[in-house]
Amino acid sequence: MQKILVLLLMSLMSSIVCVGQNNISDKVYDSVERMPSFPGGDNAMYQFFDKNIRYPSEAEKQQVGGSVTVEFVVERDGKISNARVVNSVSPLLNKEAVRVVKSMPRWNPGKHKGVAVRVKKSVMVFFIFKKTDNKK
Repeated sequence: MQKILVLLLMSLMSSIVCVGQNNISDKVYDSVERMPSFPGGDNAMYQFFDKNIRYPSEAEKQQVGGSVTVEFVVERDGKISNARVVNSVSPLLNKEAVRVVKSMPRWNPGKHKGVAVRVKKSVMVFFIFKKTDNKK
């Protein structure tokens, strides 16, 4: 009977320890020893935006431009999650900025004390409206 009670107690304690470890690993950090990075660096990220942003035609018609700030989480495996607009220009541009951020390739994850962790990041996505003069 004592053996069963000890095993039950040990099993319960290991479950508590596992729950505690999951809470730590689910934490989203604002700053860590090694911040996440886009593969190839910031210049590569902005090249990615240049190649993948599709200026919404309705926004062009309305001559809307500006920068949209998108906040997201870089997961432990480098995937992007929880993308959301924190600085808005227009719903059309916001939607496109979030779409492009969600389509980014896996990042190099952030690390804290040598362990990959979830880290909050934000980027500004620029929409530069260029007026074209068709008169010659």
